[in-house]
Amino acid sequence: MARAVVHGAHEAGLARPPVVGFVKVAGRGVYGDQDGERIWIGRRGLVTEAGLTISADLEERARELESQGTTVVFTGWAGQLGGILAVAYVLKANAVGAVRELQQMGLEVVMITGDNAATAHSIARKAEIGRVLAEVLPGEKVAEVQRLQLEGRVVAMVGHGVNDAPALVQADLGIAIATGTDVAIESSDITLMSGDVNGVRLQRRHDFDRRVRPPQPGHGGSRHRSLQRQRGRQQPAPAPVHRR
Repeated sequence: MARAVVHGAHEAGLARPPVVGFVKVAGRGVYGDQDGERIWIGRRGLVTEAGLTISADLEERARELESQGTTVVFTGWAGQLGGILAVAYVLKANAVGAVRELQQMGLEVVMITGDNAATAHSIARKAEIGRVLAEVLPGEKVAEVQRLQLEGRVVAMVGHGVNDAPALVQADLGIAIATGTDVAIESSDITLMSGDVNGVRLQRRHDFDRRVRPPQPGHGGSRHRSLQRQRGRQQPAPAPVHRR
């Protein structure tokens, strides 16, 4: 998302003065000083806690954009909201087909995201995903995976970011994407070598073993290993995969 915003500013020919005292607030946004003024950029909660006032007009516009499936980023300074940015997620062309195929295999597809509920549900409807866990902060993803496991589910988690790494470890099967971060790859069991969501599909007759080992509390090391070693028997993995 940050790259999209910077790219948009570059295309618009906007100046980018240097920022000092840059701070990232995990899962919420960033702030820093520019020309002696504190600038806030992030989620609604971050800017309101910083004391910035959101006008009724901007709030109405933000909620309208969120209902359309965009993520709204708020920015402001000097006690006032300066504007909002709408970042749109574009579903991959084969995303809906991949979700349908997983569902036809008898698997439940769940979306877990830090986005607000309106945006998350809008995207989920387009992808035909019935269950959504929205507004989940980075540190809460592990707890959500554990909650699913306590429901008696065997959980395969697909992730690519730094914030996904702990949840990939907690899941019964962690699947990373090669275009993601190194820490996500190291925390996973297998890595898809492309961003093609079809790589997540599991052949029904080779669904991963329901008797996989339970999650190991406190396990902080890499668990990126072959399915053969982990499951104790020969098993094909979602293709294409990279094992090491």
